[in-house]
Amino acid sequence: MRRVFSSARMAHWLVLLLVILSTSLLLTACEEEKEATLKNVELAHGYSQGEAVDPSTTYKTTDKSIHTVIQMGGKSPSGAKLKVNWLAVDTADGARNKSLQQKEVIVSVDNLFYDFVLNAPEGSGFATGKYQADVSINGTVEKTLYFTVQ
Repeated sequence: MRRVFSSARMAHWLVLLLVILSTSLLLTACEEEKEATLKNVELAHGYSQGEAVDPSTTYKTTDKSIHTVIQMGGKSPSGAKLKVNWLAVDTADGARNKSLQQKEVIVSVDNLFYDFVLNAPEGSGFATGKYQADVSINGTVEKTLYFTVQ
């Protein structure tokens, strides 16, 4: 026995299919809009008005601080968790892959520039050696910056 679909029934299924496809596309677009990205990341001796001041990957034991300057990108980075974890990779004081400090902020729609500062230990300053700064968004490391102290 052969089934015949009426025009009305075919139109009903076509409309249903279009609704499902449209909903799927809208959900995908909404997810993409929430995506936060790192537009620019630099290590520097300072920070001023959204800019890294004196960018560098080499520092002195007498430097008081090291700045990790970040510019966020993406369609809607607001609400993302932005974190920097500084590590002593191999230093003269014996530190090996030791986390020195972590700082985290929630990205705001009003602020897409962030200055994370690693201050030198009081009295002793930074030990000579190799270091790194891991920059993560929502728990995933997106960029690793390497630097040395001489």
